[in-house]
Amino acid sequence: MTRLTSILLFVGVCFANIHLPAFGQANILSDTSNASYALSLFFKANAQQSRLNNGREYIPHEAYISGHPFFLNQEWTPGNIVYDGSSFQDVKMLYDLEKDEVIILNFLLPNKLSLVRQKIEEFEIHGHHFIYLKTDNLNAESSGGFYDRLYQQKISVFAKRVKKIRVTNNTTLSASFEPEDEYFLMKEGVLYPVKSQKSVLNVLKDKKPEIVQYLRKNNVVFRLDPQKAIILMASYYDTLSD
Repeated sequence: MTRLTSILLFVGVCFANIHLPAFGQANILSDTSNASYALSLFFKANAQQSRLNNGREYIPHEAYISGHPFFLNQEWTPGNIVYDGSSFQDVKMLYDLEKDEVIILNFLLPNKLSLVRQKIEEFEIHGHHFIYLKTDNLNAESSGGFYDRLYQQKISVFAKRVKKIRVTNNTTLSASFEPEDEYFLMKEGVLYPVKSQKSVLNVLKDKKPEIVQYLRKNNVVFRLDPQKAIILMASYYDTLSD
């Protein structure tokens, strides 16, 4: 089956309920002018959506790696995305944490498309809001890519969702995807990596005594839930700075 035939068959399925001039399937597939007309109608109706289909074929990971590399689950999930200057809603997507790539279902072959990272301004999936931060906007300890924005006021809290491939047996090629989330504070436009309560307090040092007292009063234990503790510390800092 040729690529043109595949596209036309797909168009026929997608536009089954749209009134088009009556062409028999055999005529469409055999008549070049009818084929061109059908394609022109299809692409005209999907002009904006076609801007989203701009990337490269997604290459899956090796089958021997257990688990999956995606954010939260491996099911296609509807989300919103700002891509190449345009907003798109209810786009079925996956977010590969190992490759730091956003994957969408493509209406042409191949059916899994990896979007151009630098063209993604932000996207939402599973109730999480990710934004793209460029390398030149970060400090030497941070890398460019997608960051999950957890809190935003004067101080912002971000998580870098990561999955790494952990080899468990070299002789049998046994490996698995392991999550390793990293957390960051943004203060006055600078992104600081934070791995402990001490590192958070170093960034928020001008309110350190008040924050320590607040944590003790509310029985906040950093090691039990680092993400929650960092958000609480940042939000309390903002109330002290008002």
